[in-house]
Amino acid sequence: MEPPPSHSSLKVLQICHVSPPPNSAPDAILPLSYIDLPFLLRPPSELLLFFSLSTQTNDFMDTLLPKIKHSLSLTLQHFYPLAGNLEWTPGSYKPHIRYSNGDYVPVTIAESSLNFDNLSSYSARDPKELKLLVPPMSSSTKQIPPLAIQITLFPSSGFSMAVVTNHAVADGRTAALFVSSWTSISKSGIDGNEAPLPFYDRAVVKAPSGVEEYYMEQLMKLIRSKSMSEHDMNNWLSLAKRKATPEDAVLKTFELSLADVTKLKQMILNAQDKVTSSGNETKPLLLNTSRFEVACATTWLCLTKAEMEVKTTDDHNETTAIIFAMDYRARSNPPLPSTYFGNYVIAVELIAKKNVILGEDGIAAAAKMIRRENEGLAETAVKYMRRRVERNVSPSTDRFRVIAGSTQFEFYKLDFCWGRPCKVDYLAIATSGAVFFADSRRDEGGIEISLVRSNKEMDAFAFSFANVLKNIVL
Repeated sequence: MEPPPSHSSLKVLQICHVSPPPNSAPDAILPLSYIDLPFLLRPPSELLLFFSLSTQTNDFMDTLLPKIKHSLSLTLQHFYPLAGNLEWTPGSYKPHIRYSNGDYVPVTIAESSLNFDNLSSYSARDPKELKLLVPPMSSSTKQIPPLAIQITLFPSSGFSMAVVTNHAVADGRTAALFVSSWTSISKSGIDGNEAPLPFYDRAVVKAPSGVEEYYMEQLMKLIRSKSMSEHDMNNWLSLAKRKATPEDAVLKTFELSLADVTKLKQMILNAQDKVTSSGNETKPLLLNTSRFEVACATTWLCLTKAEMEVKTTDDHNETTAIIFAMDYRARSNPPLPSTYFGNYVIAVELIAKKNVILGEDGIAAAAKMIRRENEGLAETAVKYMRRRVERNVSPSTDRFRVIAGSTQFEFYKLDFCWGRPCKVDYLAIATSGAVFFADSRRDEGGIEISLVRSNKEMDAFAFSFANVLKNIVL
């Protein structure tokens, strides 16, 4: 594995290989499902956790780091595909994950002279500095590692832990399950199998007729149009490479407290009552609005306003759109266990006129659209796959705002044995333009909203966000 980019403020101390205990996991081949395949062209997920801890380099290397490695090794015996490799061997119909005894996860240990308090704050930060804390996902011509980890020490302040997963191997729920299991084993010091174990049976995931064939056909057309070999894994990594982060971009985290969420829920309910009493709507949809729906609707409005501010346009008849991922495990027929290992999400796309989202009851209108999709999920797996194929092969999603992450993952409750994270970030948003949702560290029931934008657009978003909270009408 290649080391992280060199930088005067980052010193790589070692790159080590962590394997499951010898012969603790079976040699196995895990095929990619039809839901996994579209994510071959998606860049990796980059979770970044910050921990406050007063320790020096020698103490960290001699005491804490061995515990981290040992607990990771014990965890990998249950999540052994993450220690394997993603490959596409000649003669096989599609890529798969192969694990063999002795395979490993590359772990980079580094030390940084950057300001820990600034990097782990909620205020505007430089995403390019944060990217130094994330290991690159490298590959050979034959294989791509599903997982890479970097631990960066800030002497006397704390350290960061970056967990990078190949998106074709694991979605957010699977990555969260892995980290949660790791913390459980780390805290107990033993492998007590107390955490839920991953479910690997691919036989329960049945592709609708023709869907997988359609996707593979389009995938092969794309790779051959670029004069590439489908079996060279370097090609897949290059196709999934992210764009560069804009020079003037900043990453900032906004918070909706539990009180804010409660007030917004009531405002949405009042707006619905007004429509219902007018006779324009007979079926109430928003009796129990979730905090995700509240945050998603609020973010949609603020992003739309910010974009119009930056582009200096007032055409309210244009459309605005948002995409969010919905975990499909429980909705599948038959339902899949919540511990299913892999990807099993449906991308929900909502499009509306700007004058609807920016109207007097715009947040309520947005929440109603989101709820309608959440409850009905008119989207089918076939439509989802075909649409994702079209987006990946001929991407044109600049007008979409993508919501990543979930409050359900509860990253702030993770405790390896040295305390919970003081900040959680998702660095993939630095180049994707997505917005990251997480549970709140400071307020149970609240939500954190993180995004990367130019300084001008971030200021416009912050102004709109503050106005929403200031002018909540109950």
